Amino acid sequence: MKLYIDDRERSIFSRLVETKAKKKGIKIVKERIEVGDYVLGDICFEAKSVKDFMASVINKRIWTQIDNMDRCFSRNFVMIYGPIEEALTLGTHITTFEDIPKESRKVILENKFRGAVGRIRLDTDVQVIWTRNEREAAEELITLAKMAP
Repeated sequence: MKLYIDDRERSIFSRLVETKAKKKGIKIVKERIEVGDYVLGDICFEAKSVKDFMASVINKRIWTQIDNMDRCFSRNFVMIYGPIEEALTLGTHITTFEDIPKESRKVILENKFRGAVGRIRLDTDVQVIWTRNEREAAEELITLAKMAP
């Protein structure tokens, strides 16, 4: 089976996935993917750093991405990597938070982040995989790819 990687993916995570896939004998194809970042047969992976996930939650893009994944694939995963503390730094740049004290912003953002993860887990068929870093996330994706039918 081939692992398709969106050709716009140029992150450390993407390079780790490619390296680990090659070591495990998984063939890589880099091409434009309209839905998701990584596709393996009928399985779709949307990969996000914690900052990217938080930004997607704030601008509500994550829900469109999940709807598109659900419409196009039978199995879907949102892979989030990094510590939540990194995502909470985004609050300092959001203008709607200007009048809110910094510590309150962190609480609001953490609730938004955790609430979005919970909503995905409870309200959709999408599975959330949240790891400490890119390396662990890449290992998880490749492990699933190796096990896929």
